Amino acid sequence: MSSLTQQRVLAITPKCTSIISICSSSFIIYEVYCDYRQNKSSAIQRVLVGMSCIDICASFGWFLSTWAVPEETGFALARGTTASCNFQGFLLQLAVGAPLYNSSLALFYLMVIKYNWTNGRLQAVEKMVHAAILIFSIGTSILLLPLTQYNHIGAVCWVIGEPQGCGHSTNTPNPDVPCERGDYAYLYGLALFYGPLWVCVILCIICMAFIFFEVRSTHRRLHRYGRRNQSLRRSAADTSAVATQAALYCLSFFFTWMPSTIWSIAYWFGVEQFWLDLLAAICEPLQGFINMLIFIRRRQSSQLKIYDLFVTIFPFGCWDKLLPCC
Repeated sequence: MSSLTQQRVLAITPKCTSIISICSSSFIIYEVYCDYRQNKSSAIQRVLVGMSCIDICASFGWFLSTWAVPEETGFALARGTTASCNFQGFLLQLAVGAPLYNSSLALFYLMVIKYNWTNGRLQAVEKMVHAAILIFSIGTSILLLPLTQYNHIGAVCWVIGEPQGCGHSTNTPNPDVPCERGDYAYLYGLALFYGPLWVCVILCIICMAFIFFEVRSTHRRLHRYGRRNQSLRRSAADTSAVATQAALYCLSFFFTWMPSTIWSIAYWFGVEQFWLDLLAAICEPLQGFINMLIFIRRRQSSQLKIYDLFVTIFPFGCWDKLLPCC
């Protein structure tokens, strides 16, 4: 059991990281909407918007942290009820849509880089991608409600048995302690969240491998035949830039979800570690922020908007020195 100070840290930390992520995801949505009004938005951008919408919902769940945890648990700053716990669990289960969108993003980049798909061809499958991800995310979040799977885990509520370690809620059955809620929790968590998550991780790795080999092949052709071919040089440069963007989104995905994966599995095996709780509370809610940094890295107009926003909110007069490029 964590100390009171550790519990307070776990209660407060995700409120800070989730606010940053909500603002960042909202900025991505706003920027893509501006592009859409100018007929410049792409299918890849709209997949990113879908991911950002999921992130806003999940980050709000993290922002609630212990406010949604039932007060009778005795966890620091717990002010919730079973109903608020269910609501938070619902929001955090929605987050399964983020890895699904990440893998779709990697597939879209692969289609563009290796198979030369146009935005029109991507649009032909875009609606099906959105529909499949949203149906699965919302459907599984609703399914777990009547199964009473959302219970107190760390500083939030998600899929776990109540009381912890009861019945068949972990990989080691404990029939002497029947579950009041959340029996077979670890099986539901694996089937409806971490199973799809790991499939998405493998899919992203495969896509990045194909993209890497395609970029390497392009640069080899450039080295052999196209040193003076300006068209081939531009093509190689464009391919490398797009591949870098794809790789960065995948790295953001891995960075965000690795701590949470270890955290949940540790709980299912009866292992509680403060540092795992803290890493999950920091990393998972921050995906929106990291995605925004990747999104704006090649968009100077977006960088200028953020710069102007900072100057307006924090008029300290030192931003020109800190951000000379803006």
